[in-house]
Amino acid sequence: VLLVGTFFAEIQASTAQNTVRKAVNTIDRILRDLTKGLASSQIVSNSKEGLVYFPIDNKVRLGIHVLREAIHDAVRIDEMILDKVSIKWMLLLDEVLSQTKTVSHISLSTVKNMANTIGITTASELDSALQLFHERGMIVHLTATEVLKNVIVINIQWLIDALGKVIRDGKVHTFDENEFDNVGLKQDLEILYEEAIASRDFLEYVWKDDHKEIDFFIELMKRTMLLSEYKWIASSGEKYYIIPSLLSRRYEDDVKTLTEQRRLLRCVFDFTSSFLPSGVFQRVLCLLITYDTNNRCKKEEAGFGSNDVKRKRPVLYENFGLIELEEDFTIQLLEDKESQKLTLFVEDSDHAAKSVPMIQTMIRKLNYDVMNASLTWNVFVENPVTGDLVSYEGARSENISPWFDTTTFLDENETSPLRQYIGNTSSKYQSPFVES
Repeated sequence: VLLVGTFFAEIQASTAQNTVRKAVNTIDRILRDLTKGLASSQIVSNSKEGLVYFPIDNKVRLGIHVLREAIHDAVRIDEMILDKVSIKWMLLLDEVLSQTKTVSHISLSTVKNMANTIGITTASELDSALQLFHERGMIVHLTATEVLKNVIVINIQWLIDALGKVIRDGKVHTFDENEFDNVGLKQDLEILYEEAIASRDFLEYVWKDDHKEIDFFIELMKRTMLLSEYKWIASSGEKYYIIPSLLSRRYEDDVKTLTEQRRLLRCVFDFTSSFLPSGVFQRVLCLLITYDTNNRCKKEEAGFGSNDVKRKRPVLYENFGLIELEEDFTIQLLEDKESQKLTLFVEDSDHAAKSVPMIQTMIRKLNYDVMNASLTWNVFVENPVTGDLVSYEGARSENISPWFDTTTFLDENETSPLRQYIGNTSSKYQSPFVES
């Protein structure tokens, strides 16, 4: 990982010469503090200037040569460049990337035809080649579902631009309200702004230039935990999706209020040993909504009408979520970026034993699927007698109730119904959107 600071020339122009270095060092201290949880081997430092980052300016080429040398040095010591790759694979990669002159993505069937021409005739060899190209960042090819597997992205910017049409700062990158009013989507835009809920009609409109790939975009956002189906809006068949990263309202109650005034049991997921990146909390919300939504669907498929599956509508904020996962099983999750912690509150002690493994499983999934297994955390649960926080393992060894009860305890390593809702955790097919 190389950290790059842009617009360096503007700092030089707007700052007195004797304070430029001071500004550079101030930024350096901030970045060192923010990345203190990362393994030192992950960050390529700017050794020439004694900084953890590279101050550059693209317009005047300031600092570019130092950055280029650092990239070359990092590549030279990368052990993966010593891997032997078949000439046929390299020919296939050249043929695939040559298509970027005219298209941003190609179908799997097109690549199969290319491979056959070159001499790659087995599906297993083609899968291995595409997996290598994906892992090395040459293409984006996800294989979790048939919709994803059939699209191979060869222009990453196309994908970023498409997602940026939905996931954006509404105050900085605004939508033209008159435009959406003219096409009958004014209310859809308001719901997106106010509740981070996108209708299928809205998504089809913003992605109208790539209308054939709308299902691919939605599926990709589902698999990368950026979006989840949302079933709490009454409609005549139209689909809605929650996008937690667009939530803007903040929840003001703190841990003390929730535990002392409302007398809720708490479990703390402490990330101070590494760091808690932006997006982790929002992705956990996505998984919780997915679990709840699929649970509702199973009930309805089993013969319960939608009116019979009476659940509270989730209460969602930028930093807080209250979600009823099952009947009488409600959890509350609070993010505290300053303390680098997620705090789980359980309303009913009868469900405490299964709530912690459930959140653990979700965090593990996004850690391997999205965060490149870079997260580390410790878990503490509240002793209901003393009110103190004790380590999860300590609570296990002492069999502290209600977190551990032999009649209700759910081992997070066992196969559970949760797996069918959020999928198996696997690092084989990682998301290209790895956050640091």
